[in-house]
Amino acid sequence: MAGLRRKVNGFTLIELLIVIALIGLLVAILLPNYNRSRARAKLSACKQNLRNLATALESYAAEHNGLYPERLAELIEGASPHIQQLPSCEECGDTSSYVNGYQHSNETHTYTVICKGHYHAVCDLQPDCPGFSALHGGFDFPIADDDSDEGGDSPP
Repeated sequence: MAGLRRKVNGFTLIELLIVIALIGLLVAILLPNYNRSRARAKLSACKQNLRNLATALESYAAEHNGLYPERLAELIEGASPHIQQLPSCEECGDTSSYVNGYQHSNETHTYTVICKGHYHAVCDLQPDCPGFSALHGGFDFPIADDDSDEGGDSPP
């Protein structure tokens, strides 16, 4: 009986190293896709914020003889605000990215709202994309995304 060995249950060091290497490989493959997905989600939220601002601006102009506000803060002022609060950019965390990107011209009855957030470069976009323009009635800047759910928002 002295020659019998006990059977040890467990993993060897080489087996553990192989499992750790495989997990590391999977993480290395999936992490860039995850980051790209997060950037696309932020871009989608930004585009929706711009649509909401555009709707509020058009509502304001309808009540003020076609004139757009001097500043976006006028949309939330007054007895009946056109929007409950100014949206905030997901990346910047405040409203400054939209407020600083708002331009209007009451002579030509147009406006442009651009998100000045800096995360759009992750999605291979121009640094000041996306933007919404009353001149074309939609997104006025080239937006390079595969999900073309915009339905004619890009200019001809």
